[in-house]
Amino acid sequence: MDGSKVYFAIGYVLGFLSFWACWIYAVFSFGWFLGIAFGWIPSLIIALIVVVGGPFLLFFGLLFLAYLYLAQN
Repeated sequence: MDGSKVYFAIGYVLGFLSFWACWIYAVFSFGWFLGIAFGWIPSLIIALIVVVGGPFLLFFGLLFLAYLYLAQN
C-alpha cells in the first residue's frame, strides 16, 4: 500500500465520521425537521473538506501535541 492510498483511506474514515457528526449537530441545533431535511448539505461540504485535508491536519496536529508534550518535560 503506497502513501497516497493510506492518506485517502484515513481521509475517507475521517470524512465519514465528520459527516455523521455534523449531521447530528445540525439535527440538535435546528430541530428534527430542518436538521434531517437540510443538515446533510453542510455536512457533505465539511466532509469533503475533511477527506482532502483531514489527514494532513491530523498529522500536524499530532506533531504539535508531541511538541507540547515534550516542551513540558
